[in-house]
Amino acid sequence: MASTIQRPGLGLPLSAYIHATAAQGQFPPAVADDQEEEQWKSNSVPTRERAMLWFISEITDKPDWHTKVHDDAIVAKWKAELAGFVEQGKDAVPLNRGFSDAMFDYALAELRDKAKVFESAGAVSVIDCAGTAIKSDTAVSEELRAQLIAAVKPLEDVPEAEKDWHPGSNGQVLDLVHPSLFPLVYGRTRVLDCEVTLADALALVGAGDVVPVPEGQEPAPEPKKYTPWTLNRLISYKYQWLPAEVDFGTGSARFASYINNLHPEQNKPLYGVLEKLVDAAVPLWGAAYNRVMGWDEVADADEMARTRVPALASDRSCTVPDICGNYCSGYNRPNRTDNDENGWTLDQEWFASTHSYAQPEPKEYSYLGLTADDLKPEPPLHAHANNKMPGRLQVIVKLANIHLTPENPSYPGGTWHSEGQMNERIAATALYYYDCENVTTSRLAFRAVCDREEMCANYQYDQGEFEGFKQHYDVNPDDFVEKDQLNGKLIELGDVVTREGRLLVFPNVYQHRVGSFELADKTKPGHRKIVALFLVDPATPVVSTANVPPQQLHWRDAGLGDLPPELTQQIYKDVGCPYGWDEAVKFREELMDERRALDAAADDQLRLGNWSFCEH
Repeated sequence: MASTIQRPGLGLPLSAYIHATAAQGQFPPAVADDQEEEQWKSNSVPTRERAMLWFISEITDKPDWHTKVHDDAIVAKWKAELAGFVEQGKDAVPLNRGFSDAMFDYALAELRDKAKVFESAGAVSVIDCAGTAIKSDTAVSEELRAQLIAAVKPLEDVPEAEKDWHPGSNGQVLDLVHPSLFPLVYGRTRVLDCEVTLADALALVGAGDVVPVPEGQEPAPEPKKYTPWTLNRLISYKYQWLPAEVDFGTGSARFASYINNLHPEQNKPLYGVLEKLVDAAVPLWGAAYNRVMGWDEVADADEMARTRVPALASDRSCTVPDICGNYCSGYNRPNRTDNDENGWTLDQEWFASTHSYAQPEPKEYSYLGLTADDLKPEPPLHAHANNKMPGRLQVIVKLANIHLTPENPSYPGGTWHSEGQMNERIAATALYYYDCENVTTSRLAFRAVCDREEMCANYQYDQGEFEGFKQHYDVNPDDFVEKDQLNGKLIELGDVVTREGRLLVFPNVYQHRVGSFELADKTKPGHRKIVALFLVDPATPVVSTANVPPQQLHWRDAGLGDLPPELTQQIYKDVGCPYGWDEAVKFREELMDERRALDAAADDQLRLGNWSFCEH
C-alpha cells in the first residue's frame, strides 16, 4: 500500500524516533541505550535534597499555604512539626539523613518564591530537578468538574454485564475509555490516505487499506548483554495506541478526529468537556516539556545548576580530636594493642563510630522551580518550533474509575512505569482527579534515571571508600552484585498527593507509581475517578485516529449503503474490519501481555550498569 502519510510504521520505519534527543528537537524517551552519551538523565539528587523536595511538596498541599508561608508564627509551627516527622522517619529515606536549619531556611525561601508564582499562575511546580511535576487545584473550575461528572455518567450507567473491569484489577478498576481496546494492529487495522475527520468518522467505519506488518524490522533475540541496538526490543511490532488529533485553529482545543473508544455522537457532550480539559493542560504540558528539553543546555553550562545540596565528596567529621590529633585513623583506637584479636575490625568499627560522614548542606539560595512565565509558555506547544503538525497536538485519552467496597476495601497501588511504549512517543501526562469519595489519601510517586557517569567522574572519595557516597545518596554502588548486574541508578525523587479537583502534569522521563489507598469508612463503598490525557511529542507524531477509521463494529449501525444488515456483517467478517467486542478483548489481552514483557525489559534497561568510580 502506497501512502503519503509519514508516521512510524506507516511511511517511516517503526524505529524512526527511537534515538530521539532534545538536541534534535525531539522529546527524549524515558528509556534509552545506556551506551549513548546523549541519553537523557536527571541530575543525581542527594537524599537531603530529596528531603527538602518532600517538605516543599507537603507544605504546598496545605490550605492557603501561599499566604501562610509569610506568617512567621505559622512557619515556626511548621518547623516544629517537621522535627517530629524527622524523628519518626529517621530510619527511612529521605528523612534518614536529617533536616538541618540551613535546609529549612533554603526550603522556606523557595516556598516563598513559589507562593508568588502560585498567586500569578494558579499552579505550583514540585520535585523540581532536571524535570518537574506541576499541580493545580484551580486550573479546572468547579463548574467544569460538574460538567465532567454529568458527561461521564452515560458511560457508567450501563448494565453490569457491559461494564469493562480492567483485567487483573480484582474487580476494582472500571475502564470507561481505554486505549488498549481497538488499537492500531499491524496487519489488521485499516488506514486512509486522507484525513478521517470527527464529522466523517462514523461514515468511514471499516474503510481504508490494511496497514502492513513492519518488514525487516523484527526485534533481534535478546542478547547476552545489552548493546546499542537493544532499544529495538522495546518497540511493539504488533500494536500502537491511537491518539486523537486536537486542533487549535480557533484559539482553543477542538477534537479534529475521534477519541478512540468514545463514540463521537453518543458522547458528544463529553467531547466538549474533554476539549476544555485539554485547554487547561496545554500550558502545564508546555512547562513540563520545556523543562526537560532545556535540561541538557543547562547542565552543559553548569551540571550543578538544578542542585540545591551539592554532595561531591565523602568527608568525615572527627568527634574525638583530642585522641586523633592531626591524623585520624583506626590505629588511634584507645587501648589498642598489636595482640588484639580481630584488631583490624575493632579499629574500623571504632573509626566509623567516631568519624561519621559529614552530611552536605545547601548551597547559596537560588530559585530552581518554575516561574510564572514558565507556567504560561509562549509559544504554546501547538505553535512550538518543534511541532511537526503546526496548530495541532496528538492526545491519547483514558478514563477509569477505581471502586472499593466493604468486601474489597483496599487498593494496593501500582508498579513503576512510564506511559506507553516507544511506539506512542508520549512526552507528558495530565491526570485530573475529578471525583473522590470515601477513600484515604493517595499519592503518585516519581523516580528518574540519574546521571551516574557524571557523578562517578566528579565524586571525591578515598580509594575504596564508598560508604560516604551511600550515605549521601542512599544508592549502593555494589547493588549490581546483588541484583544480577542491575543496579539502582534510579533515584526516587518524591511524591505528590492526588486529591479531588487536582490537575497533575509531569514529563514521561519521570517514571511514576500510584500509591495504595483504602476506604475511609469501611462500612461504605468509595471511589476515585480519573481522566488521563497523554501528550504525544509534537515533534514526532504517530499514526492517529485522523488516519484510522473507527474499528468498532458496534459503531457501524447503518451498514454499507443499502445492503441488508446480514450481508453487511458478512462483508465485515470477510475483510476483518471493523470487528467486535470479543476480538477486541483478545487483542487487548495480547497487547497487555506484550507490554508487561516490554515494561520488564525497559526496567532492566533503566537499571543497567554499575557505579564505575575510577580508583585513584
